[in-house]
Parts: sequence; C-alpha cells; structure tokens
Amino acid sequence: MPQKHKNKLLNFYKLLGLISCGLIAIIALTIVFVRPFNAHAGSSMEINGNGVLVRYNTRDGATEVGIPQNVRAIGDQAFMGAKNLERLYITGNVEIIGDKAFYGCDHLREVIIDEGTRDIKDSTFAMCTSMSKINLPRSLKNLGNGVFAGDTSLYLVTIDSLNTDYFINDNVIYNRNSTKLVEVIPGRQGESYEMPFTVKSISPYAFWGAENLKSVRVSNQVTSITPFAFTNATGLEYVYLPNSVKSIQEYAFRDCKRLKTIAAEGKINYIADSAFSGVSEKMEYLDSAVYDSDNTGPPSSAGKETGNSKSDTESDEEDGSSGGDDNNVSNGGEVVFSTPWGTRAPYKEIDTSDPNLYGTGKIVGGKTYIIPTGK
Repeated sequence: MPQKHKNKLLNFYKLLGLISCGLIAIIALTIVFVRPFNAHAGSSMEINGNGVLVRYNTRDGATEVGIPQNVRAIGDQAFMGAKNLERLYITGNVEIIGDKAFYGCDHLREVIIDEGTRDIKDSTFAMCTSMSKINLPRSLKNLGNGVFAGDTSLYLVTIDSLNTDYFINDNVIYNRNSTKLVEVIPGRQGESYEMPFTVKSISPYAFWGAENLKSVRVSNQVTSITPFAFTNATGLEYVYLPNSVKSIQEYAFRDCKRLKTIAAEGKINYIADSAFSGVSEKMEYLDSAVYDSDNTGPPSSAGKETGNSKSDTESDEEDGSSGGDDNNVSNGGEVVFSTPWGTRAPYKEIDTSDPNLYGTGKIVGGKTYIIPTGK
C-alpha cells in the first residue's frame, strides 16, 4: 500500500479513536451526574397512584437525587431531615411542592427547579442551612410563608423576569405589585432595610433568620405585625413602626435577642403576650422628647425600658393623640408609644411624580416625607 494511503488510514483511525474517547467521556459524565437523578431515585421513594411522592427513605444515603418523571407533586415533609442530600433536581412535571418537603436538609447545597412548578408551600426549604442559591421558575404562582426561613447561607435567590406573580429586589421577595412583603432572604447583605411604601402586609416568618439585618423601618400602610414576622432575626436591634400599625401579633419578635429599640409613632391597640418572647430585657421604647429629629437611625441612648419618660398626658399633648386608658394594651402591658421624628418635623411630603426627587424618606404622621439632599 502506498505511503500516502497508509497515512490517510492512520489519520482516520486516530480520528475514530478521538471520537470514541469523547463518547466514553460523555457516557461517564452521564452516569455520574444524571443517573442519581433517575435510576437511583425511584427505589427510595414511595409514590402513590396519583403521582404524589409521599415519602423518601432518608436513610438511603444518596447525595444527589432527581425527582422521577411520573411525579406530579411532592408531599408534605416527604424529604424532611434527609441529612445526606446535597443536590436536588425537580423536573417540570412536578407542579406542587408540599409543606416542609425539604425542611431541615441541612447539607442541601444546590436545587434546580424546572419550568412547570407552580406552587411551593410553607417552609418547603426552611432550615436548609447549607443552601446558597436558588432560581424560582416563571411558572411559579404561589410561594408560601417562610419557604427559606433559617437558610442562613442563602445569599442569592433569582426569579424568572417573566414571572407574573413575584419579583425580587435587593434579595427581598415581593408579590408582583409590591403590596406584600413575602420574604427577606436570610443571607441578605446590608444592615438596614426600609420597607417600600407600597407594602401593606408582611408574611409570617418573613424575616426569620435574617442575621445580618440590624435596622428595619416598616411601611406606613402596614396595620399589623403578623405572627412570627421577625422571629429569629438574630441581628435585629432597631425597628420603627409608623402610626398605621395597630397590633403586634403572637411571637412577632420572638428570640430577637439583640433587639434594643422599638420606635412606634402611634398607639398600639394590641400586643400579644408572646410578641416579645425571648427578647432582651434591656429593650427600650423610644420617647419623642429625647429623640433627635435629624437622626436617620436609632439614637445611642433614649427612652426607657418600659413606657415613656413623660406622663401620658404630656406625651399626648405633643403627639396630638388622646390620653387616658387607651394607652394600655389589651394584654395589660404598657403600650409602645412614641413619635420618633415628630409630627412637626421639617420634612417635605413626597410628590412621587417629581422626576427630580432626591433625599431620604421618612414616615411621619402616617404620611411619606423626604428630607431633600440635592443631587
């Protein structure tokens, strides 16, 4: 055979060898990364006739799991406490993920949710302390309370920009028209948070585990601090409540051990007995007489541990409110009552139509004000 043909044949075999190696590599990767999502998963899962994954054998020991194609819903607490699980793939056939489905999977690091999932129930991924990031699909229609509660390593949550029900800004999840604060991502960076003035309600467990957060100002459209809203916000030191807030519900600030100051502009009609369970005994209630109206944050020292430093009559005269027995909450304690910035503060009420609006927002007397700062 001529040398020229020998060289061509040799080159052909070399090319064939490279292609074969490539195919072997692809097959190997498929075995490593895909097989745990399919072949392995089924043997450890109890799936009923309606396509509901009722229970996962948490003693299986698998670190990577894929939900089988025939599953339409993941049941409540199905994977709860699966300590070995690190990587999870949820196919688009799964429409519903149940309450606490993956609660306490504290080694779970990566979750992939395909398009198709529309309902993620309460506390689904709560206490997954190793999870750092997750993407929520366009198809999502309902996101429950405290889905990521206690996920202290979670620093990045993204929501498909075409989702019509939710959006996320600065690692805070809102409903699409931003009237409801759904959840603050526990690993969110930044020590302060000023709630948008559009927010009218706060979901239960919304701030659970937000350990970096020190200061929160509540929107002047919120009327109630919901049960467990700030529970276990372990870094929280200061909260401002506008006069729209009339009640503080059960366990609202439970175990906020660093909480020092509650500044409430108006009268709180109801404070649940358990609202401040586990809070430091040194927490202060601000009094308007000792608060510097030019401050943008809490004072270094002000108020007292219980009640106001002035009499109810003197405070009521300054605040323009009625005195008397109304200053007692229904549980028999003293109302958190003060006007941190004062109704006569020299602020300009915000005109949101002004395209040249610059300054720092305040909530005074139930209205939105701004201190102009220039460009």
